[in-house]
Amino acid sequence: MTAIIPFLRRANAVFDEDALQVMGAAYVSARKALDDLGQPEIVREIMALKIIHAAKAGERDFDALCEAALAALGQNRRCG
Repeated sequence: MTAIIPFLRRANAVFDEDALQVMGAAYVSARKALDDLGQPEIVREIMALKIIHAAKAGERDFDALCEAALAALGQNRRCG
């Protein structure tokens, strides 16, 4: 979960603990789906902000959040 926290601050977003758990897990999973080693900061930021945007709209499903992050990069991969 903590990996997404810096991006929350940038997006001026506040969520409850349950939402943060799901968002953080989705972010980590999306990074792993792209083999997160060596990914530039902008890729991590795009994925995090997409998850935050979807969560602000009410999305709380892990798979939907993770897949939204990947789709923001043109990836048609499944999470989970």
